[in-house]
Amino acid sequence: MNIYRFYGHFLPISFNYKDFGQVMYENNVTQKYLVLKIQSRKGIIYEFNYSENKCEVYAKVKTSIYYSWIDEFDNKDDYETFCRTFKNKKYYFEKGRLIKEERFK
Repeated sequence: MNIYRFYGHFLPISFNYKDFGQVMYENNVTQKYLVLKIQSRKGIIYEFNYSENKCEVYAKVKTSIYYSWIDEFDNKDDYETFCRTFKNKKYYFEKGRLIKEERFK
């Protein structure tokens, strides 16, 4: 699994929640998943909320949102081809490789 640094946060190049750490909660009906980040000193828990063609992720420490991002994809089975919006940038990945980066306001 490839990793990329987003504003100091090292994240897998994937929108599959299972790639982010230890799964603590799964609900396939609501498509909501909670994952404990691997090697997290702060105890970060990722909350994944999937819809038709995107996934909203909130990195939480206790009850506060530490950071968040949105992954948008065309093929829900191709976990390494997607666009990740993190803060004011969009990162386009194809087969696990960064192909384009855009800054927006």
